Amino acid sequence: MKSIGILIVDDQEELRDIIQMILEAEIQGEFYHAANGLEAIEVLKKNEQKIQLVLSDNRMPKMSGLELSQINDREFKLPFVLISGEDLKTSQPNHLFFQSDKNFFLEKPFKENDLLSTVKKIQSGIDSLPPSHGRSEEYISIKLQYLVKYYMHAKDVYLLIGKDKFVKISEEHPELTDSKELLDHYAQKNIQTVYLKKDQFKFFICDLQNHFKSLTNLNDKVQLAESIFNFSIDALKKINIHQTDINHYTDILEQTIIELMKDKSISREFISLSKKSDDYKAHIILTCILAAKIIENTSLMFKPTLKTITLASLLHDKDLSESDFKQELFPNQNQMIRKYFDHPIVASKFFENDQTPFREVERIILEHHEKPDGSGFPHKLKASQMAPMSALFILSHDMAIHCLYEAQLNQNPLESFFDKHLDNEHYKTGNFGKYFNLALELFKNN
Repeated sequence: MKSIGILIVDDQEELRDIIQMILEAEIQGEFYHAANGLEAIEVLKKNEQKIQLVLSDNRMPKMSGLELSQINDREFKLPFVLISGEDLKTSQPNHLFFQSDKNFFLEKPFKENDLLSTVKKIQSGIDSLPPSHGRSEEYISIKLQYLVKYYMHAKDVYLLIGKDKFVKISEEHPELTDSKELLDHYAQKNIQTVYLKKDQFKFFICDLQNHFKSLTNLNDKVQLAESIFNFSIDALKKINIHQTDINHYTDILEQTIIELMKDKSISREFISLSKKSDDYKAHIILTCILAAKIIENTSLMFKPTLKTITLASLLHDKDLSESDFKQELFPNQNQMIRKYFDHPIVASKFFENDQTPFREVERIILEHHEKPDGSGFPHKLKASQMAPMSALFILSHDMAIHCLYEAQLNQNPLESFFDKHLDNEHYKTGNFGKYFNLALELFKNN
């Protein structure tokens, strides 16, 4: 059965995904994406026989939706839905866009039903296209990739196992208690489509819209950054970091996080981090704070170096579930699984197709479980083989993990960290040695 080809144009990937999820729930279609008007023209030229409808935001870099609609009117002559937060019918009532019966306008924030009814109206006027397949009485299909991407709680996800027979994936595998681990399990089995109950689907879409709408203004970015620090400060106090230092470095880190969130893919990772456990957030923030104090006492450029360390700290464990992460705090060689040993390689691929200056971050992530004596993984590098930034990160990260574990047992966990490694010559060689000796001076008996 032939399906309608729909091009979705928006500079925010998350909003393109939301629109596609809403439409896929009721309409059989092939979906194409573009991040701006210029990209959209290229997609239209390559798929001219496959696309029957364009849905476009208005405010975008390089070419606006209105400009794209004018080119569409001249060259492609497709039905065009323009989406804008501005009431263009009032501000530009005489624009040529509103003089064509092939053009439609939706004002943001639009309702799910308004989007669906507009597309269905267009669909009904296109020859040889199938009718909308509609929703079941209770369940709505959704691509599993979106739930993995946007951190859906797996307890509300269903599989279709027979005609009108659904089962919760959590009941299929009760031994997998972590949502990410459970969703990843089905993704690895090449399951493409899963189901949500109708109310849960609406909640999921609404929650996504609210999250990404909030990231469009600075105040909400500040609130998200602050929420990441919402863990017990007691752990920091127990490791003899002065309160003035805690305040100083957390202020700097909040500003660093806000700066990093200008990148949309990184914003998604910070959203994910805000939902993690306090221990998970604590090990990231503590790694950054310890590194910041070391950086400030070197000749390194403080802000760009801290930005690199912060980004590496955010991403280095991104593919670990909460249960896998416990191996960081409570290592047990007998229970370590291949996924844990592979996670530095997997996480380092976050920037694989990115030509930005994040190559140093990629290397830090790849090397973050190496040890100065060569006993680490994945490549068993020794101190003399480590990149300088990797050595700084590994030291800060290992101190952070030691502190979080020992804070329950030891009055001064940082001192016990140095006592443990002071006689290990490997900790005093190569790039690792210079940071270890500086940290020893800064933190031991501080």
